Amino acid sequence: QLQLPEAAAGVLAFSRDLGVEPRVSWYEKLGRWSDALAAYDRMSQSAEGGAAGGSIAVRLGSMRCLHALGEWRRLCQLASEAWLDPAFDASGGELRAGAARL
Repeated sequence: QLQLPEAAAGVLAFSRDLGVEPRVSWYEKLGRWSDALAAYDRMSQSAEGGAAGGSIAVRLGSMRCLHALGEWRRLCQLASEAWLDPAFDASGGELRAGAARL
C-alpha cells in the first residue's frame, strides 16, 4: 500500500485537468481537510446567491473539516451561527445533532 495517498492525489489532479470537479467526500476520505474545507467554502458562497451558511450538508461538512484541522474558534463560530439560525429549525434537529457529535 505504499504511495497510495500520492496516487490518489494524482488522480484528483488529473481529474481536475480534465475538467471534472472532484467530490468533496473524496478529499475527506483522503484526509485532505484543507482542500475539503475550501470546496465547502466555495459551495457555501455559491449556495443561494452567497447567502450565509448554505445547506445543512455544507455546514456539517465544514464543521467536520474544521474539527479535523483543529480550527476550534472557526468551528465554534460556525456551530453557534448554525445553532441560532431559525432556517435550520425545520431540519428536524439534524444540524444540531451533527454539531453536538463534533
